[in-house]
Amino acid sequence: MHAVLFRWSLSVAVIGVILIGPSRALAQVADSTRLGGTTVTLDVSQLVGDSIGQELQVDSARQAILERLERLARPIGADSVLFVQDSSRLAAAAEGDRGGGGMDDVAAELFTMPGFALTEYRGEQADFQAQERILVLQAPEGGRARVASEGSAIEADTSITFDESAGAIRTVGDATYTPPDGDPVDAASMVYSLGQGRGTALDAKTAFAQEGANWMIRGDMPFAAPDSTFMSHAHFTSCDLDEPHYHFETDEIKVVAGNVLVARGVRLYFADVPVAWLPFMAQSLTRGRRSGLLTPRFSVNDIVRTSGGYRRRVSNLGFYWAASQYADALVAMDWFSETFFAMTGSVQYRFRKHFLEGSVNAKRFWNSSGSGELALDTRHSWDVDERTQLRISGRFVSDNQFVRDNSFNPQEVTQSIDSEAGVNRRFGWGSMSLAANRKQYLSDDRTEWLLPSANVSLYPITLFQTPSSEADFYNNMTW
Repeated sequence: MHAVLFRWSLSVAVIGVILIGPSRALAQVADSTRLGGTTVTLDVSQLVGDSIGQELQVDSARQAILERLERLARPIGADSVLFVQDSSRLAAAAEGDRGGGGMDDVAAELFTMPGFALTEYRGEQADFQAQERILVLQAPEGGRARVASEGSAIEADTSITFDESAGAIRTVGDATYTPPDGDPVDAASMVYSLGQGRGTALDAKTAFAQEGANWMIRGDMPFAAPDSTFMSHAHFTSCDLDEPHYHFETDEIKVVAGNVLVARGVRLYFADVPVAWLPFMAQSLTRGRRSGLLTPRFSVNDIVRTSGGYRRRVSNLGFYWAASQYADALVAMDWFSETFFAMTGSVQYRFRKHFLEGSVNAKRFWNSSGSGELALDTRHSWDVDERTQLRISGRFVSDNQFVRDNSFNPQEVTQSIDSEAGVNRRFGWGSMSLAANRKQYLSDDRTEWLLPSANVSLYPITLFQTPSSEADFYNNMTW
């Protein structure tokens, strides 16, 4: 009859079994540090019968020790909570969301500190070559790779390569560059130099809004920088159709600081038919009021006459001056073939704090016959206080027949030219007004004057006012 001594020793995640000579059965359990040299010995079995093949009777203490050893041997982080989080992230990544839209607490804190700039990299895969210092971002299927920093962003539907040693960013596939200020630029491919602060784009497309129109420009962009941009073999139009009704083509375009567009060798097309050529073209891109050249007004027939008797006309050739935020002025000329040449001067003002606004317009005509005509138009409005208003408007032409022969305004041809002035004052008991009027009829050269007239209006007065439920026949009469 023999007894066998068993001893288990746990070191890291390895369990060893050692057989020790005939003795009684013992089990010793300890971790890799031996619990400070202490050994725990438990009597786990007794020999039942004389046969070696008889099973040992296992008590509850031994079973508890084995379960504890299994838990200690489990890999780190293999609990169910972490498995749920990982599976959730994989499911979100399969849908295209890779968690790039937010920052952890450390990144958020660094971003608020001076001297730190946040750069965001997003893609399906990232390949970083440590020795060459080159990072390649691959776009996900159906998505785009993205690099964004300090308000600027570059996206591409194939890949983005960042060469740190050369200081360059290259895109493969359709790309979009979005500056901090301004409209985005789409291109077939882009190269941008971080050191020089300029880039190049092939088959670039961009748009800008100007005076209610959305202009679209397309062409190669060999040079693009914050202060100036050059484009070649470009065309631009404000028609948003796939096949625009009209467009301009030019050999060279320069955009200066996003404020002025200058083009050379400009050709105007209706569909694919060339109809006009201009040696150069300049267009302001800034919004709001600003000084500069006025946009000339003319039609296609003014350039290419359809008949020998057609009289060309070009107008609005001049300069606009934004004197201040309260006043502006312009000077323009108007040419009508075999009819007249005219110069126009205009001044406008508006002082909102004083509730005062108005304009003065004067136009001088030189007829082809040698005579001269004059037209004046003025309007003024002033709210002196909350109870007093002053209005003045006046129009004058030196020759009614000249207006009938040359005006394109049907109201001017069939109606009259009116001038009027008036003042209105409100009181607690009513209002009083004083007005004068002059009418110059274009149809029969007749002029009428209305001398100053006064009008007094009293507010209604209720006599013997009383509640309607108690009113008699003479109560609540209005006078």
